[in-house]
Amino acid sequence: MRLHAQLGDKLGGDIHIIRPGAVSHDIGSILGGRGGSNGEGHHVTGARGIVPILESIGYPLLDIVQIQYCILVHRGSLDIVRKTPEARYIATADGWDHLCNMEELWCVGQRDLGMSPEDTYKWLLRKLENDRRKIMSEAWEIISPDYERAQQTLERFCTSIEAG
Repeated sequence: MRLHAQLGDKLGGDIHIIRPGAVSHDIGSILGGRGGSNGEGHHVTGARGIVPILESIGYPLLDIVQIQYCILVHRGSLDIVRKTPEARYIATADGWDHLCNMEELWCVGQRDLGMSPEDTYKWLLRKLENDRRKIMSEAWEIISPDYERAQQTLERFCTSIEAG
């Protein structure tokens, strides 16, 4: 919600869709692992898995469908146009979160995904590129310093890999 605090209404969107979408956009990683169930991505598993949760707390069907859409399209590796302000907002916030947590993502790559340092570096480099693509232009002025810091962090990781 840090993005909302800094940009507020400038980005648009319904906070009643943004809030649960932001909180639950990666729920598929919990429900079915990083690859999701049956090898589908966590965005697909999450969009399906969020329905009974939202129904159980009385969310209207139209809101559930909008939240599902945000979950489905939040990934930077997807080459799609996000058609709602809520979807653009959640994808941007997700990308920003990645930029601010490169060290944590390095640990995820090594510890949780079992990647070598070289593969972790390549994974994070792709993630950084994907995140840059999905960040809304309206938010870039605020987010760009964190993008630059994330690039510097990756450069440090690369230097430490090369140093052995």
